Amino acid sequence: MNEEAKIREAMDSLHASDDLYDRVMARAAGGRRRRRGHALPVAAAVGLGLAGTLATVGIAGAIVTADPLFFVHAWSDHGEDGSSEWDVYGGVNDDKYLYSVTRSYEGVGAEEASVDMASAVEGVGLSCELVGYTLTIDSMVVDSNCCGAATYTLANPDGVGYDPSYGAPGELVLNADTGSSSDDGLSVLQMLLPHDDGFGFADTCVMFDRDASSATEVHGTIYFGSFGELDALLAGVSWQLAGHTGEWDSMVYIDSTTEEFKPSRVVEAKAYEDEGGARAYLSPMSLSIDVNSSERDEFICDRVALRLADGSEHVVLEGGEETTLNTYFSYLGKREGRDVITMVFTGLVDVSQVTGVTVSGDRDGNTETYEFS
Repeated sequence: MNEEAKIREAMDSLHASDDLYDRVMARAAGGRRRRRGHALPVAAAVGLGLAGTLATVGIAGAIVTADPLFFVHAWSDHGEDGSSEWDVYGGVNDDKYLYSVTRSYEGVGAEEASVDMASAVEGVGLSCELVGYTLTIDSMVVDSNCCGAATYTLANPDGVGYDPSYGAPGELVLNADTGSSSDDGLSVLQMLLPHDDGFGFADTCVMFDRDASSATEVHGTIYFGSFGELDALLAGVSWQLAGHTGEWDSMVYIDSTTEEFKPSRVVEAKAYEDEGGARAYLSPMSLSIDVNSSERDEFICDRVALRLADGSEHVVLEGGEETTLNTYFSYLGKREGRDVITMVFTGLVDVSQVTGVTVSGDRDGNTETYEFS
C-alpha cells in the first residue's frame, strides 16, 4: 500500500472530511520544491489530522479549527533546503567580518514530537489591518517555558514589502524597517503580552516560508518567548502591526492590534537537575536553563547540547568562528534570583530520547559547565 492509500485509510478511520484529506495530501506531497525529509509521514498526518478535528476554539461566536498540519508549517526549513548559512559583520560601518553561522532545521525525533504535541495546537483566527496590510494569526502552541509558535498570513493586494537581504535567511524584515523607504509603510509585526503596566512585547523571531509565499501574500511563523510567568501568558496575547505615515519631518506612528487570545493548552517541559541544584526545563520546542547568578557578572552561554539515549548528542548552540545556531533566538532573564537562559529550537525534539543536557559558558573569564540529568 502506497503512502497516499495509507493516509486515506487512516483519515477514513477518523471520519475526516474530504477537505481535510485534500489538505493533508497537499502538504504531505512537499509542495512545489520537494526536499528529502519534508514529506509528511503517515503517523504525523494522522495525529495532526486528529488534532484538526479536536483542537477548536470559539472566537466571537465562531468556531476556529487549528491547522491540522501546524507542525509541517511551523517547523519546516522555510524553503532553505534543510539548513542555512550566513556571515556576521560588525564594527562602526558593519563591514568587519566577525564569524560565520550555520543553522540546521533538523530536530530529534521530530515526527514523534509533533504527534505527541498535536492536541495542544489551538486555532486562533484573529486579524488586524493597517495601511493596506491584513495580518491573520492562524494557529498557535504554547509550552510551560513561556515559549511557542504562531502561524500567520500577511497579505496586501499591492504587494508585501519585505527585503530578504536583511536578517537571517528566511527572516521577515519589512521594507520600512530597513530605513530604505520614507513612504507610508509597515515596519513592525510583533506580539503583545499582558504586563503590570498594560502590555509588554514578547521576544520574537518572524520567519516566512519562501515556497508558500507570493508577492501579495506571505505565510510564515512567529516564534516567541515571554519574559514573564506562564500565568501572564495564558491571561491573553495579541498581535500588532505598526508603522508610520507621512514624510520624515512629519512622520506619524500608527498601529493596529488583534483582539486578545487566551491560550488554554500548554505543552509541559521536563525538568533536569545538576549536582549543584541548577535546573533545565526541556520541551519539544524550547529549553529554559536556570544557572547560578552573580550580582556582578552574567553567565555567557557558548555551548548547549542535548545528550541522547543512543549515546550521541544534538548540538543546539556552539559559539566560535564557525558558530552553530540551531535556535531562532535566546534571551537572558531572572527567576528566583538565578540567571535564566531561554531558547526556541529550529527543529522539534522528542524529549523521551533526551537523557540530559550539557551547558557551558563563561562568567568573568572563568568557564562554567553544567551537566543536567
